[in-house]
Amino acid sequence: MLNKFELMKTLIVFYSRTGVTKKIAGLLAEKLGVGIEEITIG
Repeated sequence: MLNKFELMKTLIVFYSRTGVTKKIAGLLAEKLGVGIEEITIG
């Protein structure tokens, strides 16, 4: 039987005005093998 943590998924959500956070978020997502989504304005 799976516990609740085995059923959870991780998603990195970020906003980056200059691109620095986007780069770090991408590296983290790749290293952890998780999803990534960018918050955009407009």
